[in-house]
Amino acid sequence: SFVRPHLETGWATFSVVEATVRALRQMYLSPSSPDWFVLLSGADYPIKPSAKVLRDLSAGSYDAHIHFESIKAYAVERDWQRLAFNPYCTRNFTYPSLTKRMRRTKRTVCLKHPLLTWPFLPFSKNLRCFAGGQCFAANRRAADYIISFHSSNPGLAAHYSKLNFSEESYFQTILANA
Repeated sequence: SFVRPHLETGWATFSVVEATVRALRQMYLSPSSPDWFVLLSGADYPIKPSAKVLRDLSAGSYDAHIHFESIKAYAVERDWQRLAFNPYCTRNFTYPSLTKRMRRTKRTVCLKHPLLTWPFLPFSKNLRCFAGGQCFAANRRAADYIISFHSSNPGLAAHYSKLNFSEESYFQTILANA
């Protein structure tokens, strides 16, 4: 089936997250909804028959199979975590200024320390930031949780809607905090 109304998506934009949530909502409102879903990109190809994939997913004791890593200020163990910290956990402010030649310009200051960013970010001790790959597999229980969380926590969606590559942190943050 097709999600209606359709949503035009853009690479690395929050529209990918919105389209995914709409697709999950439509899929799991259907009386013939599946037990599991697998989110793949257009470049992914399953390497095993669907029956084997479904058996493997159902045999485990997990609701979701998703890569995630905790993203913390100044506690990064790998370069990737350091790169993920900047878009998701910092806050930029732009202010008017003058050049040396007295021309108007805009300058940007980036707040990185958690003591300075906490009023502007949705993260807390109860909702930590996680990031990982976009593609994942999950069951109906996880899909229901994602749909419910997305509907009842607009602050997280508002934060990620302004960021690039939000699909690599939004679902990870929701599921890893569950």
